[in-house]
Amino acid sequence: MFSLIHWLVILSVTLWPFGAESKEIKKTSLEIPKGKEAEVVRIALLQNISEVTLSADGSFQVRDSQGRPLFSGPRIVKTKVRAAPQGGIQWGIQSFATAPLVIQARGGAIRLDHHLYRHTLEIWPEMNGKISVINQVGLEDYLKGVLPVEANPKWDLEALKAQAVAARTYALFKAVENRDKKFALGKDVLSQVYAGKNSEHPVTDQAVESTRGRILTYRGKIFPAYFHSTCGGGTTHAEYLWNVEPHPSLKGVQCNFCWASKHYRWSDSISISEIEAALKRSGVKISGISEIRLEDIDATGRARKIGIVSPEGKISLHSNDFRLWIGPSKLKSTLITSMERKENQYLFRGRGWGHGVGLCQYGMKQLAELGYTYAQILQYYYPEAVVETLNNSSEFESASP
Repeated sequence: MFSLIHWLVILSVTLWPFGAESKEIKKTSLEIPKGKEAEVVRIALLQNISEVTLSADGSFQVRDSQGRPLFSGPRIVKTKVRAAPQGGIQWGIQSFATAPLVIQARGGAIRLDHHLYRHTLEIWPEMNGKISVINQVGLEDYLKGVLPVEANPKWDLEALKAQAVAARTYALFKAVENRDKKFALGKDVLSQVYAGKNSEHPVTDQAVESTRGRILTYRGKIFPAYFHSTCGGGTTHAEYLWNVEPHPSLKGVQCNFCWASKHYRWSDSISISEIEAALKRSGVKISGISEIRLEDIDATGRARKIGIVSPEGKISLHSNDFRLWIGPSKLKSTLITSMERKENQYLFRGRGWGHGVGLCQYGMKQLAELGYTYAQILQYYYPEAVVETLNNSSEFESASP
C-alpha cells in the first residue's frame, strides 16, 4: 500500500502556501473554527479538465446546488461527466442546469477515474467549458487519506500521531483562511498530499482516531503547522521563505535527530541549460548564465535569495521559488552547503529535503523511537504551541462506513 511513488512524494513535500507572485503578508494566526467548519474540509481534486469518469459500488444521490434531489440509485455505472454545452453539467447524456452538481455516496465511496473518495463530490462548470471536481469530506476521513502518503505507516505510532495533529491543524487553518473560496486545499504537495480512500491504512487510521479532534494552538488561536521531510540539522523561520507574519511557533529550532535520513546530505549536478529552461517555464527569461550566487544566508545556513548573473545583468530570486522551479527532487533544500561550477553545469551540495519550516518528519521519527510522546515532539518543533481538543457542538454526518 505504501508505494515508492508515495514515499517520494512524502520526502519532497513542500506545503508551499502561496504563489511566487504574492505580495500580501499572510496571517499565521486565526480563530479556531467551530461547528461544521471544524468538521468538514473541501479539497480540489481536479481543476479545469474536459471530463471525468465516475462510478460507485454503493448507493448514491445526486442533488442540485440548492440541495434538491435530482436522482439516486443503488450504484453508479461508469459515467462520463463534463460541462454541458449550454451551461451546467452533463451526466452521461443528461444535462442539468446547476452549478455545482453534487454527488453523495451513501454506501461507501465514489470512484473518480481510478481513485475512491468518501462522502461528496461537487462537479463545477468553469468559464472555459471545462470542469473542476471538489471533494467535501469529514475532517477525520480526510486525514485518513492524508497520513499514509505524508508519513510511513511503519513508523512508531507516536510519530504518526504527531503527524496526524500537524496535518489536522494545517487543514483547519486552510479551511478558515479559504472559507470564502470554492475549496480550502489541493490534493498535492502545495497543500498536503491526499489520496482518498485508496490509501487508507489501519495503522495511520489508528493514529488519526487516537488523536481525534486534537490540534495545535498558540494563545488560543490556530496556525499553519507546516512540515517537511528532513531539516538537515535545524528548522527555519516561516517568514524567511514566504510572505507570512512571523509566528513564535514557526521559528527555527535546532534538530539533531534527522541524521539517519538518506536526504540528510545530498548532491546533484544541474546543467546551466536545465536551469535556464526551468526559469523560463516559470516566467523568468534569462540566457547565458555566467554565475549563480547564494545570498542572504539565515542562521541555519539556508540561502534566502539566489543571485543570477547573465549578460543582461543580475537578478535576485527567492531561494525556495528557485528550488521549486528547478525541481525539489534535484535541489532538495535551500540549505546549500556548496555550489561549484564545472564547465556547463553546477554541482550543488546541501542538507535536508523540503522547505525546513515546522515539523521535521525524520526528526519526529527518531524522537518517537527514543520514547518521546507525540505531544512532546510537537511542542519541540512548534515552540510555545499547545495541543488542544476541538469542542464541537455538532457532528458531520458521514454516510461512509
